[in-house]
Amino acid sequence: MGLTVSASAAAEVSADFDLSLADRVVVGKSTRYDIEALLGRPDDVTARGPRMRSLLYEYRGPDAPRQKSKKLLFTIDKDEVVREIRLQHGESR
Repeated sequence: MGLTVSASAAAEVSADFDLSLADRVVVGKSTRYDIEALLGRPDDVTARGPRMRSLLYEYRGPDAPRQKSKKLLFTIDKDEVVREIRLQHGESR
Protein backbone atom coordinates (compact mmCIF):
# COMPACT_ATOMS: atom_id res chain seq x y z
CA MET A 1 0.00 0.00 0.00
CA GLY A 2 1.27 3.46 -0.90
CA LEU A 3 0.23 5.31 2.25
CA THR A 4 -0.82 4.81 5.83
CA VAL A 5 -4.42 5.55 6.73
CA SER A 6 -5.63 5.88 10.29
CA ALA A 7 -9.12 4.76 11.26
CA SER A 8 -10.26 8.37 11.66
CA ALA A 9 -9.02 9.38 8.19
CA ALA A 10 -10.73 6.37 6.64
CA ALA A 11 -14.14 7.49 7.82
CA GLU A 12 -16.63 8.76 5.25
CA VAL A 13 -15.87 12.30 4.17
CA SER A 14 -18.71 14.81 4.34
CA ALA A 15 -19.83 16.56 1.16
CA ASP A 16 -17.19 19.22 1.83
CA PHE A 17 -13.77 17.55 1.89
CA ASP A 18 -10.26 18.65 2.83
CA LEU A 19 -8.11 19.23 -0.27
CA SER A 20 -4.98 18.60 1.81
CA LEU A 21 -5.90 14.90 1.83
CA ALA A 22 -4.48 14.80 -1.70
CA ASP A 23 -1.04 15.40 -0.15
CA ARG A 24 -1.21 11.89 1.33
CA VAL A 25 -1.53 10.30 -2.12
CA VAL A 26 1.80 9.41 -3.78
CA VAL A 27 1.91 9.31 -7.59
CA GLY A 28 3.31 5.98 -8.78
CA LYS A 29 2.78 4.30 -5.42
CA SER A 30 -0.72 4.94 -3.97
CA THR A 31 -3.66 2.95 -5.33
CA ARG A 32 -7.38 3.40 -5.86
CA TYR A 33 -7.89 1.52 -2.59
CA ASP A 34 -5.75 4.13 -0.79
CA ILE A 35 -7.74 7.02 -2.31
CA GLU A 36 -11.09 5.46 -1.38
CA ALA A 37 -9.83 4.79 2.15
CA LEU A 38 -9.13 8.53 2.49
CA LEU A 39 -12.07 10.05 0.61
CA GLY A 40 -14.72 7.35 0.25
CA ARG A 41 -16.29 6.46 -3.09
CA PRO A 42 -15.63 8.90 -5.93
CA ASP A 43 -18.45 11.03 -7.32
CA ASP A 44 -17.61 9.83 -10.82
CA VAL A 45 -15.35 7.26 -12.50
CA THR A 46 -14.53 7.82 -16.17
CA ALA A 47 -12.59 5.61 -18.59
CA ARG A 48 -9.71 7.43 -20.27
CA GLY A 49 -8.81 4.97 -22.97
CA PRO A 50 -8.34 1.24 -22.47
CA ARG A 51 -5.72 1.52 -19.71
CA MET A 52 -6.56 4.60 -17.65
CA ARG A 53 -9.45 5.85 -15.50
CA SER A 54 -10.23 9.07 -13.70
CA LEU A 55 -11.70 9.25 -10.21
CA LEU A 56 -13.48 12.55 -9.51
CA TYR A 57 -14.31 14.01 -6.11
CA GLU A 58 -16.30 17.23 -6.29
CA TYR A 59 -17.92 19.65 -3.84
CA ARG A 60 -20.03 22.72 -4.57
CA GLY A 61 -21.11 24.84 -1.67
CA PRO A 62 -24.50 26.41 -1.03
CA ASP A 63 -25.62 29.09 -3.46
CA ALA A 64 -25.55 32.07 -1.11
CA PRO A 65 -23.76 34.56 -1.41
CA ARG A 66 -20.47 32.99 -2.47
CA GLN A 67 -20.23 29.46 -3.73
CA LYS A 68 -17.15 27.41 -2.97
CA SER A 69 -16.15 24.63 -5.30
CA LYS A 70 -13.48 21.95 -5.02
CA LYS A 71 -12.44 19.19 -7.38
CA LEU A 72 -9.93 16.40 -6.95
CA LEU A 73 -9.19 14.31 -10.02
CA PHE A 74 -7.01 11.20 -9.76
CA THR A 75 -5.88 9.34 -12.88
CA ILE A 76 -5.14 5.66 -12.28
CA ASP A 77 -3.67 3.03 -14.58
CA LYS A 78 -4.90 -0.50 -15.35
CA ASP A 79 -3.23 -1.73 -12.14
CA GLU A 80 -5.14 0.97 -10.20
CA VAL A 81 -1.94 2.88 -9.32
CA VAL A 82 -2.19 6.68 -9.24
CA ARG A 83 -0.49 8.33 -12.22
CA GLU A 84 -1.70 11.92 -11.89
CA ILE A 85 -3.43 14.20 -9.37
CA ARG A 86 -5.23 17.42 -10.27
CA LEU A 87 -6.92 19.72 -7.83
CA GLN A 88 -9.00 22.79 -8.36
CA HIS A 89 -10.70 25.10 -5.89
CA GLY A 90 -12.32 28.45 -6.15
CA GLU A 91 -15.06 30.77 -5.07
CA SER A 92 -17.71 32.38 -7.23
CA ARG A 93 -20.23 35.09 -6.54
